[in-house]
Amino acid sequence: MTERLRVASQKVTRDIPTALASIIRKFAPKAKLRDWTCLFHDLSIAGDDAEELLDDIHREFGTVFDGLEFEQYFPNETEAIFYHLGRLVGYRGKKRKLTFGHLAAVVQLGRWFDPEAPQQVE
Repeated sequence: MTERLRVASQKVTRDIPTALASIIRKFAPKAKLRDWTCLFHDLSIAGDDAEELLDDIHREFGTVFDGLEFEQYFPNETEAIFYHLGRLVGYRGKKRKLTFGHLAAVVQLGRWFDPEAPQQVE
């Protein structure tokens, strides 16, 4: 790889989290994004918003989300209301965590892959 391509590749890699954060902030404007920030559990991105977020990421980066089992990570619009109400009394639900850091790695790779250690909220 030439030096110019290597530098360009590193620049794209560094810019992914910044560009990804910009897309996510359309759905969660005041989000404090860290690698461990969960899209649903921390930012309450669910249902149609989650689908639109993934569509926006695909349009921006060309990331393919084939194989992503959406319902394991995000509730639908109706379920989201119940999850929100449950959260007020300490219930966190059973959806798997999809973190900002993992999503950035997916974008970097260009396609969906499951997190190595799937975690469910107790």
